[in-house]
Amino acid sequence: VLDSLAKVELKLNTAQKEISKQDQKIKSLEKRIKTQKDSAYTAWLKSTVKLYEFMDSKKAAKLLETLSDNEARDLIYKIKKKKAAEILSNLSNERVSRLTGLK
Repeated sequence: VLDSLAKVELKLNTAQKEISKQDQKIKSLEKRIKTQKDSAYTAWLKSTVKLYEFMDSKKAAKLLETLSDNEARDLIYKIKKKKAAEILSNLSNERVSRLTGLK
């Protein structure tokens, strides 16, 4: 019985080590995925900012309405201040408050 118990304990330890290795692999892959997503978002943000800066403010505001608050906020704070102000002036007061934190 003791011999059997020792074998089971050895198998359990081996399984725990394997689980630990797999956990490390998963964490590494999650980190790589997050880095890739962040990189893709940064590239999207950079190119989209340029488009919004050259766009008519009213059209830009309309398009901004379709984005999430976080995406819209990121764009507004990256766009040149004068253009951002023009775009914000074409949005509802509620949306401007959510995007800028102003009340």
